[in-house]
This record gives sequence, C-alpha cells and structure tokens, in this order.
Amino acid sequence: MTLLERIEGLVGRVIAYDGRLAFWTLKDVHDVRDIAPRLKVHPLDVMAAMPVFERAKRGRAKLDSEPETEE
Repeated sequence: MTLLERIEGLVGRVIAYDGRLAFWTLKDVHDVRDIAPRLKVHPLDVMAAMPVFERAKRGRAKLDSEPETEE
C-alpha cells in the first residue's frame, strides 16, 4: 500500500493540493503537518506522496487564427 493510498484511506480521496501544506478532500481541507503524525511519517514524505494537479486555466481562451472579415 502506497503512502497516498494510506492518506486517502484515512481522510478520503485527495482532489487538490496547493504544493505546500494544504490538501483538499471532498469533505474538508487538511494540513500535511496534522496528517503526518497520524500516519507516523515525516511531513516531507506526505508532501512527496501528493499527486500533481494541473493549474486551472483562467481567463479568455486564445484564438488560433484571426477571424475572417468580409469586405
């Protein structure tokens, strides 16, 4: 069983991670420093076990080509 599976077994499925100390499940926000002692591991190990999430794309989508204009 991987460390991530142990974490998810304890608190639920991890749906987001801020890259530092906080991660989110469907029900709550958790701190790495609170979870590590419960699993008897170092907080850095918990941070290394977190999945990588792509950043949300915000703002307008860029157009690949210029719109056609009629003359």
